[in-house]
Amino acid sequence: MSSTTLRSKVGQIRTCLKNKGESGPERSEGCGAVPSPEQSHPLSEGLLSLHFQQEFDFTSAAIARYAFSMSNVVRHFRATLDSPVGTLSLVATDDALVALVWRLQSLTRVPVEQAVEDPEHPVLRESMRQLREYFAGTRRQFELPLEFRGTDFQRGVWSALLEIPYGETRTYGQIAEKLKNPAAVRAVGAANGRNPISIIAPCHRVIGMSGDLTGFGGGLDAKAFLLSLEAPQRELLAG
Repeated sequence: MSSTTLRSKVGQIRTCLKNKGESGPERSEGCGAVPSPEQSHPLSEGLLSLHFQQEFDFTSAAIARYAFSMSNVVRHFRATLDSPVGTLSLVATDDALVALVWRLQSLTRVPVEQAVEDPEHPVLRESMRQLREYFAGTRRQFELPLEFRGTDFQRGVWSALLEIPYGETRTYGQIAEKLKNPAAVRAVGAANGRNPISIIAPCHRVIGMSGDLTGFGGGLDAKAFLLSLEAPQRELLAG
C-alpha cells in the first residue's frame, strides 16, 4: 500500500472519530467499515492502530459525556383537567407529578415548553383520576408520587402542607413554627404562594391569622370552594 493511500485512510478514520466526538455516538456514513483482506496490510494496521490509540481517549470521553448527558435528560409530559375550579394543568415525569397549576407560566423550574401532551401517561392519568374523586367528594387523601422543585426552605413548606389534614386549616404562623422558624411567617407565605402542586399539596388550607382566606394561585373563589368542599360547615371570610 502506498504512503499516500495509507495517509488517506488514516485521515478518513481521524475524520470519523472527530465527527463522533463533536456530535455524539452517531456514526457518519462510511465510518466503522471493516477493511477487506486485500486492503489490509501489517504496516497500515499498525499505524492505524496507533492513530486509534491517540484519538481513542478523547473520542471515548466525548461519547461518554454525550451518553451521560442524554441519560440525564428527564422527559416531561403534560395534560389538562376541567374541574369545578377551572382548567388545571398537570406536568409529570415518568416517575412523579411535578406540577398542578392554573397557569403554566407560573412555573419556573419545570420545562413546560418541552413537555409532551400525553393525558394517557400513567402518572398523569392516575393523578387526574384521583382529582376527579376528590372533587366528587369520595377522596380525602391523595396517593401519588410527587417531586417538589424548589429551595430547601420551599420544599420544607410544601412538605408541611401535606401534613394538614383534610377539612382542617393552618395559619402561616403555625407552618413557620412547625418548621422551627417562627420569624419566617412572610417567607412561609411566599413559599406557599409558589407551591407548584396545588390542591394535592393543599396550600388552600393555609389561611390568615384572623381566618381570612388571603391569596391563592387559583383565586379566592377557588380557595373558598375547596375549603367548603372539604368542610361545608365552616364559615369562610373572603378578604
